[in-house]
Amino acid sequence: MTKNLDSDGLSSIAHNYDLFYIDLWGVVHNGMSLHKDAIRVLEELTKINKEYILLTNAPRPSISVKVFLEKMGLKKDICEHVFTSGEAALNYLILQKSIKINLN
Repeated sequence: MTKNLDSDGLSSIAHNYDLFYIDLWGVVHNGMSLHKDAIRVLEELTKINKEYILLTNAPRPSISVKVFLEKMGLKKDICEHVFTSGEAALNYLILQKSIKINLN
């Protein structure tokens, strides 16, 4: 059965999942301010020991996005869940360089 999360909220299904992938832009913030309801959801997920990853397609290292979010008022413990596409690309490049060095 499909749930309408607009009316039932994430808490109605949170117990069914161990991990949540949550987009940053438009969900957690709008570029100017945090969405307070989304922050409450993240705090609740933490309270019930659910893991979550805050994803963004920002083409830069995760640390720069974490700093940006902290300046907007996001708690540091929530910022630790941020992962950017830029970070993924850097990790890939480092891994490829490491593989090439080890093969030579």
